[in-house]
Amino acid sequence: MKTKYKILLVWLGVFTSSQVSAQQKNSIAVQTGLFHYFFDDGQIMNVKYPQHRFIFRGLLISSIALKYERMISEKASISLDFNLFYEYYYRNGYDFPIGAPIGTSTILLRDFYTYCLNYNRTKKISERFSFVYGGGLSIRFGSEQLLVNKFPFGGFGPNNEVGYEYTLIGTRKKDVAVNLLSGINYKISKRFFAYSLVDLYSTVYFSDKVGIAEYRKYKITDFPSRFDLSLKLGIGYRF
Repeated sequence: MKTKYKILLVWLGVFTSSQVSAQQKNSIAVQTGLFHYFFDDGQIMNVKYPQHRFIFRGLLISSIALKYERMISEKASISLDFNLFYEYYYRNGYDFPIGAPIGTSTILLRDFYTYCLNYNRTKKISERFSFVYGGGLSIRFGSEQLLVNKFPFGGFGPNNEVGYEYTLIGTRKKDVAVNLLSGINYKISKRFFAYSLVDLYSTVYFSDKVGIAEYRKYKITDFPSRFDLSLKLGIGYRF
């Protein structure tokens, strides 16, 4: 009996230590993309039209994401991100010229969510700082809308105000992309950490061929944008 108890105690010790070690291999984080640049006429930050009802007066055109990461070795990990992005560039409609010639367009709405599966490498810089780089595959779902024409109509209200009719076209997204990232991790404590990342997303497959053909009918060649460059900040917890 004593031998069995000894074996059990040894097994429990090994199991417990392995569990403690395994706890350090997982992390979950919340991150935000401070800005997204799509290499088109969409603003990086809303500096022209502040909105007082939003935080920072609507300055940031940002995203929010949840990230899970699993260490597969001392210097390598696999991460899964779920990102949400929504931006209504409503002021682009105000600025759009009346009766614009064909080929004129501006982005009016982006609404999508993206799943990213990445392979990451870590290089330690100091006790608290480390450099991270990697890449992976992404799938993006959602939609975008472009404004391609604007016409005034009638007058209404006590001040005989003029209204506008808009012509909108768009695409649905079930797109596949590759992305590259690099950044800095900062160890706050044994469990908590913060990080910053520069992430470049590049679409390799656009699913909505009909929507893109509609763009081409309007002589629009710079949409849909293939690229999405973002700066992301996050804070996480290891377990």
